[in-house]
Amino acid sequence: MKTAAPFWIINALFVAVRFFCAWQIELLPSEARNFLYSQFINLSYLDSPPLSAYIIKISTLLLGNSEFAVRFPFIIAFLAAVYFFYLSVQILFGQKTAFWSSVLINMLPFSFFDGIFANGNSFFLCFSILSFFIFLLILNGKNKNLWYLLGVCWGLAALTKYSGFFIIISVFLFLIFSKENRHLLKNKEPYFAALIAAAFFSPVLIWNIENHLAAFVRILQIFSLSQISASSFFKPVIIQILYLTPLLFALFLLSAASALKTFYKSRDGISVIIFAFAVIPILFFSLLAVFSVKDAYSAAFGYFLLSAVCVKDGAAYFRQKKWFKFYSFLCGALCIVSIVLTVLFLNGKISVPQKLLSYCNFEGAYRGYEKLQPQIDKIAQRYILKNKPFILAADSAIADQMFFYMRKYAVFCINGGLGDYDFLQTNLTTLRGKTAIFISDREDFQPRKEYGAAFSSYSAPFEIAADMGADNKEKKVFYAAKCRVFEPSKLEQYNAKKEKIGEKENLPSALIKYDRNLFKFINRKLNYPLFNFITAPVSYLDSKGFNSTFFIILILSIAALFNVKGGKFWLYLALFASALIVSTLLNLTLKDYFDRARPISVFGQESVNFFYEILYSKSFPSGHTQAAFAMAVFTFMTSAKTRYKTTCILAAFLTAFERIYVGAHFPADVLVGAVLGSACAFSIVKLSEIAESRRKDKKSAEKKYSWRMRK
Repeated sequence: MKTAAPFWIINALFVAVRFFCAWQIELLPSEARNFLYSQFINLSYLDSPPLSAYIIKISTLLLGNSEFAVRFPFIIAFLAAVYFFYLSVQILFGQKTAFWSSVLINMLPFSFFDGIFANGNSFFLCFSILSFFIFLLILNGKNKNLWYLLGVCWGLAALTKYSGFFIIISVFLFLIFSKENRHLLKNKEPYFAALIAAAFFSPVLIWNIENHLAAFVRILQIFSLSQISASSFFKPVIIQILYLTPLLFALFLLSAASALKTFYKSRDGISVIIFAFAVIPILFFSLLAVFSVKDAYSAAFGYFLLSAVCVKDGAAYFRQKKWFKFYSFLCGALCIVSIVLTVLFLNGKISVPQKLLSYCNFEGAYRGYEKLQPQIDKIAQRYILKNKPFILAADSAIADQMFFYMRKYAVFCINGGLGDYDFLQTNLTTLRGKTAIFISDREDFQPRKEYGAAFSSYSAPFEIAADMGADNKEKKVFYAAKCRVFEPSKLEQYNAKKEKIGEKENLPSALIKYDRNLFKFINRKLNYPLFNFITAPVSYLDSKGFNSTFFIILILSIAALFNVKGGKFWLYLALFASALIVSTLLNLTLKDYFDRARPISVFGQESVNFFYEILYSKSFPSGHTQAAFAMAVFTFMTSAKTRYKTTCILAAFLTAFERIYVGAHFPADVLVGAVLGSACAFSIVKLSEIAESRRKDKKSAEKKYSWRMRK
């Protein structure tokens, strides 16, 4: 069965429907929060990694600030996720199952809306499923260098949602339980892939180090045992029934049970894949959802794969059993009805009991903000332009929405849930003396009680109504008050945090601060007698102009070159010298260009743990480290002896550590030096291999030509 054309036709229809919904539905609070983050680009954020914000920033720059512009890249990402899922299922179960699985995924209520909303789920699914597809190619004996691409996908998945790291766990679980593929654990590629993922995730780590591990502390606070009750264990099940519809949930449950049974009995390749990539993630995130209902979304990748198992297992029943045909059509109809009802609810055409919304931890009242602006304009027009009031939102969810829909006003939220890390709580001193229009969706929220003497006077609360719907018959009621003459110094919350609330650091200053803090940790906190005993003689020789580590690695590298196959010692020695010369010239050029101050120049001699070298300038990049890595990487790529390769690489890393420990360089100097030295060696070796390959091809062509001439 050829399914490529039907696949694209079906998905084009679903994409068209999603585009239509993207135009019609107002932003949810989580989407508005991501838009807010996109206006304050940073390494990471308190409640999410940064990739969604980066993507929204690019999309809105190109398409403008609209709901469609915010959601457009996420719709495309979900289409890519479905395509990679289709290719993956083709490998596992064949084309027919792949096609019907992709149809089912598009129809599931949770995945349909994951393909619209800009909450990060679609990119999380895209990179997770792409990782799974690449892993299947690796298992089928494709190029082992695909591991490195897999590492990139792991890192991108984690930059979208923290749960993206679970795909790494699934891969290693599979390798542990699969006897046929367990040998891959002995190779270096899986571990290098994990290191690549960690490198991509490093901006989040840097941000957390700069902010006292705030995001990780927040995650731990969510999983508090004090929140657990008897109903907490039923919530995840009920929510996932709603995500899938009750009839499909029953089928998925049976498919999972069947996969577990097969895994227990035989542990064949397919059953281990289903166990590691579907069953375990669903169980794990369902358990986490006991603490935080939103974590139930993270099981989406598991349900993707389980849907393929469901289609495969159900195919035989569909052909043979009339009741199962009816059941299948009923499942499809129920999915479509669920999607239609949800769209109607999101557009305000129908209502849902508030108790059900709160039970499911729905994001709350989010509609009406777009239609609220004319009412705000009427209040604001009474003030002269230079004293234009700012909007003071009752909570961060309202502030996020108003930040998107009312860009002409400054929007602030003083008591939002994100506290010191909220962008809507900064620079309050710029508002001194201004009037605020307080907005809440709760009648019982009293600004006078909350803000006290921070404002000189408060008006009586009054209602403002936004017209909803095409006929403007439905009204969305907000509660407002005018708060006059703001004085931030009298705001209790601000006084308590004024040392923390202020201008956010830009990226360069944050990286420099992190670099200096890391230097202090290595140079001062790791000050042990053993390290001093080892590094003091090295530093003394360096101060006399003798680079001892350079000569140690040089001797080891030349010794390794004697063992090069084919008697090419002099050729490789010339290449080795070329790599070293190129690296040195590049290093000297960059040192002169940047002329970065050394740690002693920045902190002073009394604040740096130095030995014999007293250096003040030309810190970036580290010459010792660059030369060490140029030699070590060249040896690693050309030598056949493991002992030489290992010793040279270890010596290079010790050189890098020593340059920071003795107070000669910042970590960034050493890191860039290591990268540049490695790049120089890698380039020289690869260029020589290309030249050798062309020489052999030319020689072979000449032989073939001369043979034909003789003939």
